[in-house]
Amino acid sequence: TPAPAGSDSAPCGPYWCGGVADGDSAPPGAESASHIAATTICQHLTDALGDGLPTGDDATIALFTGAFDLAHERIVTSDGEPVGACTVAAAIHGPSRVVVANIGDTRAFWFPGDGKAVRLTTDDSVAQMQIEMGVPRDRAEHGAGPHAISQWIGARAPDITPRVVASEPSRSGW
Repeated sequence: TPAPAGSDSAPCGPYWCGGVADGDSAPPGAESASHIAATTICQHLTDALGDGLPTGDDATIALFTGAFDLAHERIVTSDGEPVGACTVAAAIHGPSRVVVANIGDTRAFWFPGDGKAVRLTTDDSVAQMQIEMGVPRDRAEHGAGPHAISQWIGARAPDITPRVVASEPSRSGW
């Protein structure tokens, strides 16, 4: 069964790569942007894993940043379609480590086989920006436009730098 338009995944040796993109409904072309983002990011990560997952933080961040940059470039230069926009989450799952990156409000979770899901990503939203500046969560989440996204890739993207987080789960899961 083919993957939905905004998702892709691939095995690569002991690793698994996955990407999910959610089209931003504001500009036309969101479905195309989601498809381009998910397939481009997954392919970039899979190709890079031929040499193994980078061990250093800077190299790991650069790997994901390069994948998101490439997806953004392909979205904004696509021919024949309106230029859309989307939010994205991507992950590499290895034997002992999970690395996730996201931009916007597309989320990644770890689902331990014997416990409650753990959210691995942080949204790029107006409320989250306020919380990071010291505004109490309750006030930030009930202010003006708290769930408006502050980052995405594609049309009119202000900043395409993903948040990258590594985790070493203590329990098996997915």
